[in-house]
Formats: sequence, structure tokens, C-alpha cells
Amino acid sequence: MPPVRLPALPPIPSLLIAMLSIQGGAAFAKSLFPTLGAAGTTGLRVTLAAAILGVIFRPRLQDLPWSAWRAVLPYGVALGLMNLTFYLSLTRLPLGLAVTLEFVGPLVLSLVLSRRARDLGWVALAALGILLIAPRGGVGEGLDPLGVALALTAGAFWALYILAGGAVGRRVPG
Repeated sequence: MPPVRLPALPPIPSLLIAMLSIQGGAAFAKSLFPTLGAAGTTGLRVTLAAAILGVIFRPRLQDLPWSAWRAVLPYGVALGLMNLTFYLSLTRLPLGLAVTLEFVGPLVLSLVLSRRARDLGWVALAALGILLIAPRGGVGEGLDPLGVALALTAGAFWALYILAGGAVGRRVPG
């Protein structure tokens, strides 16, 4: 059976749904930490997501050539490590701060891949936004250094996830 093709959403509703899903999912996940821990919550989230997507799209994994798997495996590893390091950061930082720090990864990727001066302006505005919502002071003033490092590491994995997703898009049909 061919993969299901869902109708495309306009960009703004797509972004709003994605933001709600990411932030709502992270807030819910944090409530599971006392029972499952950050690693258990990561495992549950990734497994449930894979199962749901598998049921909806019913991919024929046995038909994927090795060249496709060379793209899919790094994508999955980046996704899992991004979630794990982000959830570990949430054990030490407030959600808003962890998300803000994690966003540095895609922001740096945008800066590195930028080709136009206008793009640099948008990256500068995003960086300014991060600075404006970040707490005053520094790591030595109440911020957990390991939590900060974990959130920034999650951002680096987010950037790798974006790059790996592009490779998957180029190599995996549908």
C-alpha cells in the first residue's frame, strides 16, 4: 500500500502546531521524570512516536536500500540523543531556559548555512531574542552548568537532526 499523503498546512498554522506539540510534549514529559527518569521518558517518547508513525504511514522498511539506511540511522541517533540531552537538561533547568539554550543549535546552523545578508539579519534578531529572554547573570549565579551544557548539546544534536533529515529526504522515497 502506498504511503499516506496528508494535505499540506499553510506555514503559520504548521509552526503554531509544531510549537504547541514540542512545548506541550516537553511539559508533559517533565511530569513523567519522577516515575521514568529522563532516559526512560526519552525511550517512551521515541518508541511511541515510531509506533504511531509506523501505523499511520506503514513504511516498508525491508525495501529500503543500504544507501537509505545510511541516512536514516544517523537521523534516528540524532533524534534520540537530542531528546535525551534535552530531557536531562530539564532535570536541572526550567523548561523555558532549556528551550532557549537548545535553540542556539539551529540558530548557529542557520548562520553557518546562510548565503544572504538578509538571512544574517534574521539570525541576529533571533539571537537578540535569545539574549532578551535569557536570565540575567551567568552560569555562576544560580544556573546549573551541567544543565546549560546539556541544553546546548541538545541544540547541537538538533542541528545534526536537521542536516540528517535533509539527507533522509534526498535518499528515502516518499
